[in-house]
Amino acid sequence: MTDPVVAPAAGDDDGLARLRYLAGFDRLLAGWSEPSPDRPALSPVEHDTLAVIHRAAQLGRGLTISLPGGRSRLPLLAAVLLAAAELRHPIPRPGPSRSSPQR
Repeated sequence: MTDPVVAPAAGDDDGLARLRYLAGFDRLLAGWSEPSPDRPALSPVEHDTLAVIHRAAQLGRGLTISLPGGRSRLPLLAAVLLAAAELRHPIPRPGPSRSSPQR
């Protein structure tokens, strides 16, 4: 996935617009945003939440998202999105690196 440095439009300071722009490069999110016969498309809130989760993981930042009660497909979709991203590019993990010797 390409991580462009430029904002979607000159002078656009809206972080959500930039996040949506960056999420446009993720094929999995793009695929989920289109409906299919066996599932509905992501809602705008689901899309934006998954984009935030993915970006936080790319930057190696922790993130807590509270979901209202009831059933939600977001935790499963987030896990799949991050697993797919890990296959393309390893996501930085907090703490000691795996290659460092343990004491």
